[in-house]
Amino acid sequence: MNKNVENDNKNKNQETNIITIEILPPDDDQDSFEFNDNLLDDIINFSDKNNK
Repeated sequence: MNKNVENDNKNKNQETNIITIEILPPDDDQDSFEFNDNLLDDIINFSDKNNK
């Protein structure tokens, strides 16, 4: 029964860990950055580690 409680808590925690990434178009001043493809992978890996 304790195992079920742990699984329920884990599922609840996973539901609340939502990451939103908004990529905007470059502005007129060319004051923008290139989105690093590895950054998204790092964020996903970080999130996965926290959900284990």
